[in-house]
Amino acid sequence: MEEKSATRASKPPEFAPFRVGRQVVYEKIGEGGMAEIFLAQRWAGVGGTQRIVLKRLLKHFAEDPGLVKALVNEAKVASRVSSGNIAQVMGLEEHEGTVYIAMEYVEGLDLSHLLRLFSKHGLRVPVAFVFHVVTGLLNGVEAVHRAKDESGRELGLVHLDISPGNILVSFEGEVKLCDFGIARSTARGILDRARARVQGKFSYMSPEQARGDELDHRSDIYTSGIVMWELLAGRKMYKAADPGEVWRMAVKADVPQLPDRGLPDYQGLHRILSKALRLEPGHRYESAKDFHEAVNDYVHRNAIVLSQIEIGRFLSENFAEDIVEVRRERERLMGALAPLE
Repeated sequence: MEEKSATRASKPPEFAPFRVGRQVVYEKIGEGGMAEIFLAQRWAGVGGTQRIVLKRLLKHFAEDPGLVKALVNEAKVASRVSSGNIAQVMGLEEHEGTVYIAMEYVEGLDLSHLLRLFSKHGLRVPVAFVFHVVTGLLNGVEAVHRAKDESGRELGLVHLDISPGNILVSFEGEVKLCDFGIARSTARGILDRARARVQGKFSYMSPEQARGDELDHRSDIYTSGIVMWELLAGRKMYKAADPGEVWRMAVKADVPQLPDRGLPDYQGLHRILSKALRLEPGHRYESAKDFHEAVNDYVHRNAIVLSQIEIGRFLSENFAEDIVEVRRERERLMGALAPLE
């Protein structure tokens, strides 16, 4: 189930606020192939309020019990992952027969949107921004892979949908991975989803995922490598007009040479990415932690300073108008709402 960032400020004129339990939904902020995403205000008593995100199946899918079960499973999967680099799931809401996932609201933009802003303003993505995002992403991916059940056993979770649209960057510089719509466990019997199906985006698939083979955590390592490659190269890794050609490139792991854009130790970068983007899973990093350590070593050797505060300052200084536009629209919409009685 594709999920879009909880940060876009384009409210359709016909949208009317509605209530879901203790929440008032006041803006539709995204729609994927199977689900839609809303921004909501939750009243917590004694005048307290909280912004949250609600996700529900599109109307024509919501009558399918199997898809409703999949939505519930998504919430169960995500609730087992705890990390500062994961957009947290807060629980399930049911209202008038419709099931919603309640999620943390991240005030910021998804990476895909941010990259469009870099292009709009004619800015090159700073090297510190690249590695801040990549290290935050890999921390989140490691948390997914290390998630445990109530008895402390690892679930073997695999995210399977790592892409710029599912990586949120807050205006304060936080990096959070979201959307567990097609995540599954490789542990037998967990969520009954161990058999892989071809889901997700061809541009961000590992070769084994594109083939529809059995998957493990190393598929996420490959797709994290795609994100890193694209941030460094400034363009899509699998680039073709025909989706079928993109799929064929993904199946073969047809990785283009990383462009040399004057970054320090190009050969070191090439080695890191080459290992993450190997065709055979057994030749990749064994874990997201190992991948993170390789990236961190490169950062330290080349004296690249990573700072969440500096990233937040950079976003504010360069995208102030865009950020203010988002915030003003949020406040305007919220100001029109009345508290629940």
